[in-house]
Amino acid sequence: MAVRFFGQFLLENGVINSEQLLAAIAYQEKMNRRFGDTAIQRGLLDRSKLAKIFSLQRHEDLKTGEAAIKLGFLTQEQVDQVLRVQDNSHVMIGQALVKTGALSEAQLSEQIEVFKKEQDAYRLSTGLPRQKDPSGLAAPAIDLVVKLLGRMANMTVKLADVRYTLSTASSGAVYTARVAFSGDHKGEIALRASDRLCAKIASAIIGEPVAPDAKSVILDVTSELLNVVGGNLAAVAGRQGKKMELSPPDSGDVPTEGRNIVVACLGTPDGTIEFIVVEETAKPSGGDKPGR
Repeated sequence: MAVRFFGQFLLENGVINSEQLLAAIAYQEKMNRRFGDTAIQRGLLDRSKLAKIFSLQRHEDLKTGEAAIKLGFLTQEQVDQVLRVQDNSHVMIGQALVKTGALSEAQLSEQIEVFKKEQDAYRLSTGLPRQKDPSGLAAPAIDLVVKLLGRMANMTVKLADVRYTLSTASSGAVYTARVAFSGDHKGEIALRASDRLCAKIASAIIGEPVAPDAKSVILDVTSELLNVVGGNLAAVAGRQGKKMELSPPDSGDVPTEGRNIVVACLGTPDGTIEFIVVEETAKPSGGDKPGR
């Protein structure tokens, strides 16, 4: 047993069937709007301003409303107005199942209690042992990718597990996007997931359908996500008094030899994403001196 989402829990326990879950998800996606879309719908932003907000978010860990205020596009009162509209229209998967007739209110309440008890044992923190995260960058990188998958891809994500070795990719089509960094810390961040899940991330970010076999498009979009994570991570390093520069994106297998490895397994309703942080390990003092 492991971290699961409420819809998966209901499906696996036979409370609902797959058709009912898909109908509820479709209803949920129809009803739930992102902050930017809601602000545009209410005439408070336009697409050009939203693009500038996204550009700022590539370098600073800001919510969309916070970025809009910093750029002078919205006031705090206007941001609160948009958030109220979002809150009033936001539908959780359980509510969607009730609205589509799959569950009654009483059944929903009962199943939520059972689900909470089961999942309490699987709550994880991104606090990492110092020896596993010597630079202190892996933990904030994990926090950032979880936030940005929510903001950019409108994806619900849970930290399911943290490992310190990188296993061979599972069978089937898998894409790995990578962005290296250098400076006071040297290494890279990477995102690895199935072609289907990567296509869903890409579709959500660019706002149009992307086929699972559209490898170049998928890698471009997931690399851009990593660039945003990296830009924000560079700001974290800067606050530590360290320099960090990003290299152009890459793809393919992540080199692990001589590197410290942290793999965050991120659970989503559509499968697992592996977010990987690898850093070069320091060479022992005097290791390059010639022998006697």
